[in-house]
Amino acid sequence: MKRLEKINLVQFFVCDAEEISIKGHAALLGANGTGKTALLDAIQIAMLGADRRYLAFNARKAFKASNRDLRSYCLGAFKPDGDEESGVIRRKRDTAHTYITLVFRDSHTAEPISIGVAMTASIQETTHRVKGLYVANGVALGLNDHTEIGANGDKQPLPWKDFEARLRTLSRNAGREQGLEITDQPEKHIRALLHALQPKGFSIDPHEYQKAFKKSLLLNQVENVSDFVRDFLVDQEKIDKDRAMAHIREFRRLQDIIEEVKEQIERLSGLERQYGVVQREHKRSATYAALQSTYEVESACERQSACDDRLEKRRSDLTSVKAKLGELDSLIEKTELQLQSIYEAKSGSAVAQQLESNRRVLGERQRALRYSLVDLQKSINGMKTALDGVISSSHIRCDRASVNRLIERLEAIDRREPSAQSLEELQSTKRAISEFVDQTDQELNRAVSEAREQARQATELYEAEAGSIANERRGGVKLQGGPGIAFAALQNAGIDARPICELIEVSKPEWRPAIESYLGRNRFALLVPAGEVDNAVRLIRAPGRRISGVKIVQPEHLDVKKWETVNESLVGNLVVGDDPVAVAFVRQLLGNIKQVDTEEELRRYPQALTQDGMLSKSGSTESLDLRGELVLGRTAGPVDEAYLQRRLDEAGRKKVEAVSALERLEIVLHNLKLVGGAENEDFGVLVERVAQHLTNISETEQAIELLDTSSIDTLNSEESRLKKVKEDTGKESGVLNQRLGQLTTEIQNLETSKNRAIEDEENARVAERELRATPDFDPLLADQLRQDLDEDQTGIERPYHLRIRACIEKAEHHQKRAQSRYLAAATEFAAYIDRYGVQLIEERSDWRKALAWIELSKAHLVEAQLQDFLAEAQAAQEVAEESFKRDVAFKLREGIERMQGNMKAINKILDACPPFSNNERYRFKYEVAKPYKELHQFIMNSASDGASEDLFSDNAELNSRILEFLSESHDKDVQAQKSPLDDFRLLFNFDLEILEDGKPFSRLSKRMGTGSNGEHLTPFYVIAAAALTHAYRIDSSNRGGGAALMLLDEAFGAMDDQNAVAAARFMDGLGLQMIMAAPSADNAKLSSFTDTIYELERFGPNLFFHKETITDQGHALLRSDMPSEHPELVQQRMLEYENEHNPG
Repeated sequence: MKRLEKINLVQFFVCDAEEISIKGHAALLGANGTGKTALLDAIQIAMLGADRRYLAFNARKAFKASNRDLRSYCLGAFKPDGDEESGVIRRKRDTAHTYITLVFRDSHTAEPISIGVAMTASIQETTHRVKGLYVANGVALGLNDHTEIGANGDKQPLPWKDFEARLRTLSRNAGREQGLEITDQPEKHIRALLHALQPKGFSIDPHEYQKAFKKSLLLNQVENVSDFVRDFLVDQEKIDKDRAMAHIREFRRLQDIIEEVKEQIERLSGLERQYGVVQREHKRSATYAALQSTYEVESACERQSACDDRLEKRRSDLTSVKAKLGELDSLIEKTELQLQSIYEAKSGSAVAQQLESNRRVLGERQRALRYSLVDLQKSINGMKTALDGVISSSHIRCDRASVNRLIERLEAIDRREPSAQSLEELQSTKRAISEFVDQTDQELNRAVSEAREQARQATELYEAEAGSIANERRGGVKLQGGPGIAFAALQNAGIDARPICELIEVSKPEWRPAIESYLGRNRFALLVPAGEVDNAVRLIRAPGRRISGVKIVQPEHLDVKKWETVNESLVGNLVVGDDPVAVAFVRQLLGNIKQVDTEEELRRYPQALTQDGMLSKSGSTESLDLRGELVLGRTAGPVDEAYLQRRLDEAGRKKVEAVSALERLEIVLHNLKLVGGAENEDFGVLVERVAQHLTNISETEQAIELLDTSSIDTLNSEESRLKKVKEDTGKESGVLNQRLGQLTTEIQNLETSKNRAIEDEENARVAERELRATPDFDPLLADQLRQDLDEDQTGIERPYHLRIRACIEKAEHHQKRAQSRYLAAATEFAAYIDRYGVQLIEERSDWRKALAWIELSKAHLVEAQLQDFLAEAQAAQEVAEESFKRDVAFKLREGIERMQGNMKAINKILDACPPFSNNERYRFKYEVAKPYKELHQFIMNSASDGASEDLFSDNAELNSRILEFLSESHDKDVQAQKSPLDDFRLLFNFDLEILEDGKPFSRLSKRMGTGSNGEHLTPFYVIAAAALTHAYRIDSSNRGGGAALMLLDEAFGAMDDQNAVAAARFMDGLGLQMIMAAPSADNAKLSSFTDTIYELERFGPNLFFHKETITDQGHALLRSDMPSEHPELVQQRMLEYENEHNPG
């Protein structure tokens, strides 16, 4: 056998230059952190060629974070004494020239073999460097061969080139120059190492060796029996799935196409439903609009009929009035002739002449009174008008009850005959009105100012809406306030303007809310053509027409090229667009604001912005409001002209209402000033004049009363009677003439109303015909809707004006719903045609054409493309099934059968092994894993001749899993999670059957975690030892030929002495040389079968070795009290116990 006899360590871990001699099995004992595991790691580094793919450092902490790597070993990284659990790491050196050399010696020929690795490392480099890997046959390297004496008399490592030269010299001196192999390639080194160590006539497989060697270091981490047995004893069967996968991919490709076509059909169906809703809303809107015209026709006809009825009645009344007036005219003429006779009789009487003179004076004075009363009435009416204006104005805040009382006082005075008392009351009322005007002067001025501001705002709103609609009509965004007003003014001046938000985009959409919130109204700054900037600024600052709240971009203030060199972490770099001026404007606004994410970055940078809207600037950090509408980069959507016109009309209506309200309020203010101001100072003079007229009339009437008229009383009596007849007849004639005028006016108005109704009917019929001819009108729907409109819930017929109003409201409601639904549908439709690369123009803005295209495309996909692809997929499926059986199933079955043979052979070896503690033996068992029973049966059956299994249809659930496994096997993104088709071993659960006295007793999987003496671990040592022995190609026929080194960390931990000795004897019997690491407490257990023991102690960076050598006699002595080694001790003790308790 070739046995390890020496380990040379130079600048490895905390060892500066250490030579460790070994005889037979060796144990490295010590407390945690002393370095025993590091020494095992040194051996595996040399035995595995420093190949990090196979190294298992710090094996006892394999499932915890480990700081062990080759660089840290070279630099002597260690933890301070007593501080194993902390994260503090120190190092012994800053640079290292590390050598690890293992010296083996053939026990039969005494020929040495040295294998090792040379590495360098420094704190300036993040990893180590492998300078060389060497195998020297016939050379036994010593510690001095790796070092030289330094200037201070201490040993220093040789530089690699010097060591290499020395090694070649030693090989040449030993006559084994051809036996020297030096390389820096781990694979080449492993082949040379195994060639030197393998038994004569046998070849070691490098992969199997590296795998088994590494696995033996992980014995103390075993958690699952099945996984451990699977990895150690069963080789994975390599399967070429390329051809099968090619056919399956083709089938999958066709399936994907079919799914994509189905997805297209589903999306088209969704679009069809969305556009169907749009069509339904348009139908309702159009039908309500047509019904409005129908009701207008019916209403006009009803009005005509009403006018005819009223005209017939008024014309009949007119004829009657004219006849009656003729009769009254005749009576008046007769009465006047009679009065003329009386006047002639009285003309010769002096009393009669005096009476006539007084009456003539009285008549003149009464006429003067009437003229003054007319002027006075105008003043009273002016006061009433002014006060009515106050009452009717919603802008004026005052005590309306007091105002109403003033109006009532004026009306009461107006109803009474003029008198001194009524004139005094009028004067008093006038004074109260003047006091009211004086008291409310400030409020009146406030109300006018408020109305004037509302009129200004309404006018600006109308102008802003006009500008916004002009921009929207050309596909732009909605503009409000100053930008909208300025846009309209610029358009009227012939200056083309574009909002900045339409010219830029944000390259990362997730940043849009934060950036737009920061920019605010700057997004609506207007960019005008070069040369028009001054004109644009002049327009918005025009006196009397100044437009506030709008920005005009000044290109000369911007450095378009400067930004090209700015740090890419700035938020401004997210702003892109085809217009360099627009981009430069926004980037200048964003300035040096950085893109950040964390609170620490918001604190560190004075100008920073996060994606969720946290802004650091001007010495503070604020949270921006991200709820505003997003407009940057918005694409032009479909334009609904009717909707835009309604918006403009509504803004115009509000403007007219506000301006009219202002005009009415200014009239009220003017009237109040006339009533209560200096303009009405002559009101008192007018009242005095009326009072004087009343006095004069009273005096004249008294003079007439004092005259003696007895001589003419008879004539006077007759005259009075005739005058009374004439007066009454005149009054009646006046009433009839007034009635005649009223009837004439009413007839004219009725004829006008009838003509208007006829015209309305004609217009409504034209509109009705046009609306019913539109494609959206539905006559059946119209009949249904009329049932709801004609009558209310109580069954009472609604007036036509209510029906018409309902039609207008509902038509507008459904038009808005149609527009809303259309915007959503058009967005989805645009996304669909963009995704599938369909070139459409008119369909993007015409929902009818879009719906027709959708219906046609869906029918084509369903009736043509889908059927063709289904046929192709069926053919591809059949080819894929045959390829799977030939290229996958057959290979998997071969691997399964080979595994079964190997397990049978290994069980034969185990049957020949001596029994372990409790007379136990072991046998490997395997069974198909329950989740894969159907899959295993399918593979075995489909690989048989004449198999009828169907890969895609027989068992839907199973076949779905197989296809999933195949897809995962070929998918690089999920290859880390192997499927049973990648590794057939996953089809099985492996276990170790425990036999006692040749009969099955239990299984290792059940014993795991329940054994008190570590007996459950013994089989794992058996498995690992058997696998490693097989890897070394050592069996009973060649145990004297090769090396068989096995490293055990935490060796035989948790095992009692009996099980440890039994397992060690088994390994020794296989020819393995064990190098073990364990705590000092296991000294007694390991000493019974270990030849060399090193007790390690470390104090900071200094490591001390205490060597013990145990002879065969020492082993025998240490095992002399073990019952398993000396059964007679048990028998003797039992006999003594029996004698003690049964002395007779």
